[in-house]
Amino acid sequence: MRMGTKSAPQMPTEATVTLPGPLAEVANRIAVEQHWSFPEAVVFLVKRGVKAQQEAERTVAESYDRFMNSDADAQQKNGDDLMRAIFGPESVA
Repeated sequence: MRMGTKSAPQMPTEATVTLPGPLAEVANRIAVEQHWSFPEAVVFLVKRGVKAQQEAERTVAESYDRFMNSDADAQQKNGDDLMRAIFGPESVA
């Protein structure tokens, strides 16, 4: 790395995006409520989305590990947990 340069995670990147109307309305509402600029609200929402995605991936991985490591008696419950982690809470009756 050259002197005076920032590492990739610290360097801001400018990008132009087109948001669907409902998402733009949510970002605008958050910007107004928090006294932020519209781009700051979009960055906030992206960060929350990334965090939620990482949490969902972690939940699926943990459920999968429990399922694969469970004995035959526990596989039904752990299988149901895995299905909920992948497809949502309503997926298993």
